[in-house]
Amino acid sequence: MRDSSRGMPESAGPPGRRGSLTAGVLTLIFTAALCVLTTGAHAADEEEEVNLRADVLSIPPDISREMRRDARETGFSYLTAAGVIAGYDTNVYRSPSDRVEGAGFIGAGALLRTDSRFGDGQRLKTNLALEGTHYLGQDPLQIHNADVARFSASGSYDVDFGENTGLEVDLGMRYRTDDATSINGNSYVRDFSYWRYHADLAFVWKMSKADELKVGGGFVRRDYDETSGLNSLDWSSGGFDARYRHRFAKRHYVRIWCSLDARSYDEEPASLVDGTELPTNPDEKHHYHKGKLWYSTPIGERVDIDVKYTLTSKRDLFEGYESYTKHSIEAGLRARAGEKTRVGLDLGYNTRDFDHELGDAGELLSYDGLGLDLSLQHRLGESGWLFAKYSYYLRGSNRSTGSVYLDYVGSVFAIGVGASF
Repeated sequence: MRDSSRGMPESAGPPGRRGSLTAGVLTLIFTAALCVLTTGAHAADEEEEVNLRADVLSIPPDISREMRRDARETGFSYLTAAGVIAGYDTNVYRSPSDRVEGAGFIGAGALLRTDSRFGDGQRLKTNLALEGTHYLGQDPLQIHNADVARFSASGSYDVDFGENTGLEVDLGMRYRTDDATSINGNSYVRDFSYWRYHADLAFVWKMSKADELKVGGGFVRRDYDETSGLNSLDWSSGGFDARYRHRFAKRHYVRIWCSLDARSYDEEPASLVDGTELPTNPDEKHHYHKGKLWYSTPIGERVDIDVKYTLTSKRDLFEGYESYTKHSIEAGLRARAGEKTRVGLDLGYNTRDFDHELGDAGELLSYDGLGLDLSLQHRLGESGWLFAKYSYYLRGSNRSTGSVYLDYVGSVFAIGVGASF
């Protein structure tokens, strides 16, 4: 699935320390055991998308908190919001320097969220959203291929079985449009529109005031619109994951997450170890193993920082051609610059090393990526907000030919306004 896939190329002060430490150690051991023993997939790691987009609907945290507070006090709350955005992307298709196409874009979106509390420890949340992005290129017959509209609907149900245990259920679907497209400067006739469905179930165990463990499973189905004369890209995945959180103090956490994922394609032939796809080859089957460590802490009353490390291993179960190992590290900062203004800084770096796929001069393919995001959000009155975002992205690869996994560099600037009702 190289040329045919879109981007080949989620209270009061500190608790008592003694009980918290004991529970934390036990939970860490249990989580580690689950990471070793579980097999399957919980929302398998999906490949990188080609088009970097700014979220049209970036709801201020204060508004989200007000919604949750109203639900706790009255038993029900809702939020409707809409927004518009405009910006410029210097490299729409993430292409090498000799094929770069830049374009301005505009976007709009609307959403409806509800939060219901009822019974003893029961909560029902729903979310309905519609967004779209349109590019304004010099050559609309080419650039319009990057246009995309997105629809999503989801719902979650949480229930407490007692003071320390509970269950979380999450169901959802989304649709994304996509016409013939250009990836890394190479044109494709395939339609990449798809429906995506997911179902997740998690058991929650609150071992102490400081420690929480979630063990769950899930299923994902991606159903592409078919292109006449070409094989289907449809796939399914399912399996398990485990998530542990320890709370040191208010806004001060460490989190550990691990999952093992299995994905099966309906009609996409697997590759031989040299990359050859034969019609007689079996359909692709992949396993994804992921571990994540995340630490977040406040600096004073107005600043929060977090650091996250993720290790991902993809195993191609036929002859291993698409197998790789990926390391990524991310750091973020959120600051409240006054009562109405928030600023953010995010940095990310990742490396990906393939087991069999080749780069230049017969070397194994490898590349690294760098991302930088600067964001600002300012409240306008009680229900409005202004937001702006600048993103820089770069990939350095040891492959200079072909159609995927090539070098690229670019940036996106976007500004927009939104309002809640």
